[in-house]
Amino acid sequence: MIPRWLDLTFILSVFILWRFHDEAYAFPLQGVTTSSSRNVLPPTQVFLQALETKERTIPDDVQDVKRSFLLRSLVASLLTTTTTTLLLPTTTLAFEGGVGGLGKTKPQTGVILFEENSTPIQNERGIVSAEIQSTSGKPILIEFQTPWPLLPTTSGLEARNLRTSDSAFIQLVPTISGWENRKVFEKILMDTVLASQGKFGAYGTPTDVRVKPMNDKGIYSITMTCYTPAMRESERQLFIRPIQVDDSLVMLVTGTIRNAFPAQEPVFSQIADSFVAVAAPESRFRTK
Repeated sequence: MIPRWLDLTFILSVFILWRFHDEAYAFPLQGVTTSSSRNVLPPTQVFLQALETKERTIPDDVQDVKRSFLLRSLVASLLTTTTTTLLLPTTTLAFEGGVGGLGKTKPQTGVILFEENSTPIQNERGIVSAEIQSTSGKPILIEFQTPWPLLPTTSGLEARNLRTSDSAFIQLVPTISGWENRKVFEKILMDTVLASQGKFGAYGTPTDVRVKPMNDKGIYSITMTCYTPAMRESERQLFIRPIQVDDSLVMLVTGTIRNAFPAQEPVFSQIADSFVAVAAPESRFRTK
């Protein structure tokens, strides 16, 4: 909102320009520059636009040098000392970048929709369904249930609580022999989810990483310290459930900041338990 004092200054300036319009045309405002960009409109730009459309010639009857000098000083003062921007409203969608969605780094999750024009769906029960490509390009059916909305992005597969750091997303990587071994699985995480191109390594390699198997369903508990865009430490805890489908390892990753995890643990456990990834039947193949 424009301050009231600036409104009064603006009105007074317009009046002076109108009252002494002859003198206003007597100077070209050379050497005075303004900055303008998209969605930014300095009020003083109105003065420049008005003056640009007029013929800048010195009238023969200009006698009062003091008034002309006063007018030049007033406009120059407005242009150089008073800066007010009007920011036009814009529509912003959630962005799936960085730690907890912060920053502008878009992580590489390996998720590619099987058909470019297909859109993941989420029903009223929160069940997310999608068909993605395996490492070799074959279709894989994905399903998991979450209480948070699916992000309306063109790539990736993520649901997030927009008011907190709670989230669940899919990561796909080529399968590696012996990935069931904890050390091997930890190496896979360090090269993907926790790497510089991953969700939690965009602003520095996470430290104090601990990977621990949870149950016979193949769910792992991961604790770590990662970094925010401001390079502040952020302790986080995750549940990760990997499922091998042909030549791909599909992982559901869900969690939040560490001090909020215990209260939400039943929710994260249910999300991990709901995760399903299977090869699509032959009848699902499309003719392209």
